[in-house]
Amino acid sequence: MLLQTKRLTKTFGGIVAVDSVDLIFESGIAIGIIGPNGSGKTTLFNLITGYYKPDAGAIIYKNQEITGLKPFQVARIGIGRTFQIPVPFSKMTVLENMLVPHMPSAIKNIKHRAEELLEQFYLDHLKDELAENLSGGQQKLLEIARTLTRDPDTILLDECVAGVNPTIRAEIMGHLKHLRERGKTLILIEHDMDWISEISEKVIVMDFGEVIAQGTFSEIYSNQRVREAYLGR
Repeated sequence: MLLQTKRLTKTFGGIVAVDSVDLIFESGIAIGIIGPNGSGKTTLFNLITGYYKPDAGAIIYKNQEITGLKPFQVARIGIGRTFQIPVPFSKMTVLENMLVPHMPSAIKNIKHRAEELLEQFYLDHLKDELAENLSGGQQKLLEIARTLTRDPDTILLDECVAGVNPTIRAEIMGHLKHLRERGKTLILIEHDMDWISEISEKVIVMDFGEVIAQGTFSEIYSNQRVREAYLGR
């Protein structure tokens, strides 16, 4: 077991966004999280990565409780994440964006690694370009590459291919498969069922803040409750 949530709960006023969620994430595989809009997927990510504090429950990572840690502390223990809408530092260059996760530590030590990643993600020719001038797909590539500068063991990706063109979708898929081959754990929120079926060994389905099904893609696809909650809508 790599990551576990125990009775994890988060409410916003009268809305229960995550409702007593118990999950276990094994190491070295890709896990897809699906569900209708508003089902609690991104809130779950925000709880795990320290952007929200849970109202109840616990988060365990590598046998240590990390409930309530701040985002930078979560990043330091080996959990990286991307956002549904990329959030680059728009007035900084692409290379400067890559260095941000390591400030104020020794930037010189990571610059070579950052340049290598930009080359792998076919962004090296844009390293001196302001991040605001990148296309939406390029910004998603930059965000994934920036997350990898810290070499996290676990990577949470929130709709990393939503709205990007087929070429960049294929490129991102290639990068994720390579990360999985390296033993990284990938947890992906995505609405594209073809994408989820290709990359994920396990799929978790959420609806109204609850986990309603878990299993392989074929298992959850044939689940009547899942079809009613999500696939059939």
